[in-house]
Amino acid sequence: MDECIVEMLLIVNKDTSFGRSPSAYKKIIEASEEVIFSPKELKFKEQSFKYNISEYGSNKETISVKLTLSDVSEDNLIIFSKLTRLFKKISSESNLGSTQIIWDDISKYYSIQAYPLIHEIENLMRKLITKFMIHNVGLSWTKDSVPKEFSEALKKSEKNTEYNEHNLMYQVDFIELSDFIFKSYREIEITDLIRKLTPLEFKDINGDIFSELKKIVPRTNWEKFFESNIEANADTIIKNWSILYRLRCKVAHNRDFTKQDLDEVIRLTNTLRPILKKAIEKTETLTIDPKEKEELTSQFENEFSNNTKSDEELFKDRVLELYLQIRHLYQLTHSNSENINSYYKVIQTTFQNILHDEKFNAEDVMNLINISTNDDVLRKCDNFEIHDLMNICHSIKELVNFKISSFEAGLNEAVKNE
Repeated sequence: MDECIVEMLLIVNKDTSFGRSPSAYKKIIEASEEVIFSPKELKFKEQSFKYNISEYGSNKETISVKLTLSDVSEDNLIIFSKLTRLFKKISSESNLGSTQIIWDDISKYYSIQAYPLIHEIENLMRKLITKFMIHNVGLSWTKDSVPKEFSEALKKSEKNTEYNEHNLMYQVDFIELSDFIFKSYREIEITDLIRKLTPLEFKDINGDIFSELKKIVPRTNWEKFFESNIEANADTIIKNWSILYRLRCKVAHNRDFTKQDLDEVIRLTNTLRPILKKAIEKTETLTIDPKEKEELTSQFENEFSNNTKSDEELFKDRVLELYLQIRHLYQLTHSNSENINSYYKVIQTTFQNILHDEKFNAEDVMNLINISTNDDVLRKCDNFEIHDLMNICHSIKELVNFKISSFEAGLNEAVKNE
């Protein structure tokens, strides 16, 4: 980079009586005693920078600021970053108006350095999942695991004209990649476990039954296949991956990206790189039984099929699934009641009578429904907010499913005793 430019527009507050002209604005900046202006350059921390401060537009309510660093180096960029922050800080604290960045070579400089590091880690994760599946499930895993309609859609899509089933992992988003290895899965659902345990007496509990009980505890594929040989905690890896994702989004969406952000990318990638490389080596020595292979294929299919839909669509699906389960619980527990057509009354009645002592209430469910049915509100939610909402959906649905299982098990026991 030959030179580094930052351009800002200051939209002056209509209520302010000072700083409304370029010359007045310069005087306010100089009052900080950190910046000294000459006709073509300014001095800040003993460094010289080119500048241009002028009126923008005919209404004279906007000031254009252009700052230029001619001698680009790591040290000078740090000083230049402090200078741009000073301009924004003074404008804000003096209540001059709001500052909009319209060009930012500082972010560009640090983003260019960060991208190859993020790219490497992202593709190491893809390599890990691909080698793990090919070695343990076989070459047919992509054909068996991917829904037919999705693979056809990928082949036909202009966006994926170079689609190749053996390049499958390159169709999966960064944040979703880690789910297959680090998301917790139950080997048996609560409903199935309750059905198995209901007919048993205490004397029937043995080693095999205890093994079945342990399957209810969610475990990750990392815990099952890697953790015993690699000293890295799954929760720590997930946390680092999530932070790296947020930084990746800043790079991808041209957001403000600082030296501190770059340093964090370097720290995270240096932490994750050796862990992923060691895990890739480990894939060649794993021994997995046929039942586990079946589970892996099923897990991958469940994870990968979600990529056919946007986060908004997935959230809407989760909310609908939650309501259907609440309605099912209502029908089980209010079989003699009149049929209620209002979903609000179904939710309200179910929580009042069946789920009244739980962590969540009817208003939480109504909030999820209101968000899912209002596209304007939903569009304003970012990916992280939508994922948080889906987690709430999942937590409420687990409570509802447990009540359903308990109630059905009680009915079965009553029938058996008749």
